[in-house]
Amino acid sequence: MKKFYFSLLWDCNEDCLFCAKGHAPPGAKSRFSSEEILRTIFKKRKEGFDYISFDGGEPTLMKDLPKFIAFAIKCGFEEVDILTNAVLLSDSKILNKIKAYDAHKKIKADFSVSLHSHKEEVSDYLTSSKNTFHKTLKGIENILKCGFTVSIYHVITSQNYKDLPNFAKFILKKFPAVDDITFSYIFPVADKSAALKEIYPKLLPVRPYLKKAVEILEKNNTEARLSGCGIIPPCLMKGIEHLLKRTHREDDMETITCNTSVTNKIPFFSEIFNKENKIKSPKCVNCAVNDFCGGIWKFYADIYGVKELKPYKKSPF
Repeated sequence: MKKFYFSLLWDCNEDCLFCAKGHAPPGAKSRFSSEEILRTIFKKRKEGFDYISFDGGEPTLMKDLPKFIAFAIKCGFEEVDILTNAVLLSDSKILNKIKAYDAHKKIKADFSVSLHSHKEEVSDYLTSSKNTFHKTLKGIENILKCGFTVSIYHVITSQNYKDLPNFAKFILKKFPAVDDITFSYIFPVADKSAALKEIYPKLLPVRPYLKKAVEILEKNNTEARLSGCGIIPPCLMKGIEHLLKRTHREDDMETITCNTSVTNKIPFFSEIFNKENKIKSPKCVNCAVNDFCGGIWKFYADIYGVKELKPYKKSPF
């Protein structure tokens, strides 16, 4: 499946400490016009893309978002995803407009909702926002009531990793209809390096908590996924390497990302990208998955070193 990630705008109603997008770069406009968005949707479908994800910034800030979703379905996209914090969806107006375009019930939109803690104070800290936590929860409830599917997107930080199992239990109890939870390690953005040092956890201690959370979800027939943007070496994910395998299989294909500044292939699995941004331990040369593994972020190695990396004698896959 050819995937197209479409960042409609840079504006957002939260200001997450780990945000990989941030503000528009110098010279770039803050958002696409509606006409540009519709033309791009049509063009990418003609180019053979089957999957489209609307993100930002925060895509629900675009008043014509329901029209974009309906047009993407009309153009023939097989999957339409909206990456959102769901704050504005706490009011059902936007969702009702999407349904109004859905006279023939053809819109099978999936809302990937960013929720980084089940504790209000932790969420407030990580999103640098007050009074949005309960709105996000209400937004998830409204999406499900409208008959759309929901995935949860959860970034792992120093402040929330010990709560991963409890977060999984929280979602299963409060939103049992949620399709899956995608866990993501932080993608290090250079201009946020100071803030990231406060929230980027040492990875080896994360492993047992993430493993437990995955086991809880899978035992309850809810899928656990891993985001490609913050992917880490398999040896730091022993016991749940299958998440990495799936991420490589699904995302290491023709995947394009577009914003008002640039359009590029997603680089996370490319050899050039890994050589520029990641590093390995000297011991990694003897690892059974050395060719599969891109290494650890240079940013991370500068903070914690590379001693956590332990070569496999045989492939865990």
